[in-house]
Amino acid sequence: MIATLKKYKFLLSQLVKRDFIQKYKKTALGIVWSVLSPLCEFLILYFIFSYMFGRNTPHYTTYLMTGILVNSFYTSATTSGLQSVLNNAGIINKIKLPIWLFPLSKNLSATITFLINCVVLVIFLFIDNISFSWVYISLLYPVILLFFFNYGVSLILGTCYVFFKDTSYLFNIFNRLLYFCCAIFWNVTSLPEILQKIIYYVEQNLSCEDYDLERLSSDMCMSQMSLYRKIKTCTDQSPGEFIRNYKLKKAAELLTNGDEYISNVCFRVGFNDLKSFRVAFKKK
Repeated sequence: MIATLKKYKFLLSQLVKRDFIQKYKKTALGIVWSVLSPLCEFLILYFIFSYMFGRNTPHYTTYLMTGILVNSFYTSATTSGLQSVLNNAGIINKIKLPIWLFPLSKNLSATITFLINCVVLVIFLFIDNISFSWVYISLLYPVILLFFFNYGVSLILGTCYVFFKDTSYLFNIFNRLLYFCCAIFWNVTSLPEILQKIIYYVEQNLSCEDYDLERLSSDMCMSQMSLYRKIKTCTDQSPGEFIRNYKLKKAAELLTNGDEYISNVCFRVGFNDLKSFRVAFKKK
């Protein structure tokens, strides 16, 4: 493989250059979007979650930005790698080339974007008063491992996508589940056990408009008064406010992904009236 890589070194460099330029082609801001996109996601999540999770997580801004950058690196590399073989079918059919070059070029392009974004992370370290150390060099090791992991996933997905087009939709669902389950914007150790359980039940009834304290207390097998006190103590919000804010937080996440219309998001988070959803979302 190394000998083949050396043989097609020039072709690989051109593919990486093409993929990187093509990603921001015909956009007004161009490469600036590689930094602006995760930064906008950070601002949205920070304003939503900083009060709920930031109080118990040291250096929350850096914690949040790191999670967003790593997740963006993984998602960008694997999603583009998934389509890399089929999108280059014209070249593959005409010229005898190693097929693994195309997922590799996509992953190298995503790695370049990730390294550019790391410059923003350095700025956050300064803002968060985190001192620099030579220990940070050791972070190259997990980044390299993540690159090879992304590349391996891209090879598998790229092959599956050629024969099974539904792979793209299934993988998008998986990525969304992974985004919510991984501690990107929250630290599971910072949440009281009871609050984790409350969030679980609210999540299970996300699309239910009339899910309130009465139904939540029934699911939790607690009295309404006891549950009210617990939620008030943990979040400084009433149960109604907590449930509504959690639904609006989920709506923000869905809208950030940009895969759904606002009307669909509205109903998915338990708002049957689009107008009231807009008003509540703007207030939040």
